[in-house]
Amino acid sequence: MLAQEKPGMDSLSRIEKEIRDHPETEMALLGKSRAVLLESLKSGDIGKARNVLVYMRHRFDSSRVVVLYPFEQIRVSYLLMDYEPIFGFARESNFDNTQYGQKMTPQRDLLALELPDLFQGNAGDVVSNIQKADLPLHKRDFLLLFQKAIAGPDRDDPLVKENFQQAVNAESDLYLSTYPESEFNPFVRRYIRFVMKVSEWGFGYGIALGYLGLPGDLGRHLKDYVLLSMVFEGSYRQVYACLGVDIGAAHHLQTGFLYNGTWKDNLLVMHTGAYLAGGPILTLGGNLTVIPHTGIGYMDFSPPHDEAIKEGNDVSLHCAAWLIGAHVKFPLGGEDSNTHIWFSASYRTALTSIEIARGGYTFLTVGVDLFGGTKHREM
Repeated sequence: MLAQEKPGMDSLSRIEKEIRDHPETEMALLGKSRAVLLESLKSGDIGKARNVLVYMRHRFDSSRVVVLYPFEQIRVSYLLMDYEPIFGFARESNFDNTQYGQKMTPQRDLLALELPDLFQGNAGDVVSNIQKADLPLHKRDFLLLFQKAIAGPDRDDPLVKENFQQAVNAESDLYLSTYPESEFNPFVRRYIRFVMKVSEWGFGYGIALGYLGLPGDLGRHLKDYVLLSMVFEGSYRQVYACLGVDIGAAHHLQTGFLYNGTWKDNLLVMHTGAYLAGGPILTLGGNLTVIPHTGIGYMDFSPPHDEAIKEGNDVSLHCAAWLIGAHVKFPLGGEDSNTHIWFSASYRTALTSIEIARGGYTFLTVGVDLFGGTKHREM
């Protein structure tokens, strides 16, 4: 049980002194150490910064405490011209399995926020120091390559970033060809040379609205349809295939007719259909893709189920059809985008002996699709 509070037992000043004199927690001491390290680096006091690192390594148990994150350690090593930790990191590191488990890790403090800019701002001195160092050529050139990759582009702009990475990739390829036996080549391939390659397989789907024009007699009875079209797509290299589903909005017959029963005047009739088609992918100028295709389809015209029961008029008309058509696609957001404006046109010829259904059906739609190959790192 807590002791009864006594008037004047502890003055505010005594409590304040006790708090100030209370032993520092390990994390608080780590935060102060990192702050002093940053100040030493910013002032250019290399000797002091090295001593701070020595203190931190002796003071904190590395099996329990993360003193510096990997890229903090690398940047600090570059600034202090202490290259062996960088070489060891490149020989052994595997970012895919970076785990800290139960270790205590630093907070996101000023060192974490300011060190990248400090490193980039001192890039000229870092490069000069590497070039003056007494190192084997393969180690010196690796340090220069890694330094450039870490420093990054000078502007946070997608085009600048892309051009920068292309330059780093070119230097990586030169390093790999110049030093084919270098111990750092696996690290260069996995973490510095960064080339995204699109898979030869592509997948996607799209949705569109449009128009279905019916042939001759059927068109006079049913009228044309407002169409909802969905497509599921696949490709291998430049060979394309798709499975499409069409739904025509239900509307009333203009005039009734006889086929497999009586189609009454004003009967509500909808269209459903599906098709399977394939063809080549043709990439033209101006980011335009044209996909001519041919295939086979199925078309059905019948009342919705509830309407058929209500009217006591369960009639239907269905047939297969050959089709020929084309998809035309324009990318949204640049040529590398997988999102497209999608125009589709097809002409389908009914394969049937049903007189009223014979003829050509015209499908015209416009919509949006998401289609393309998956991207992976080219090692």
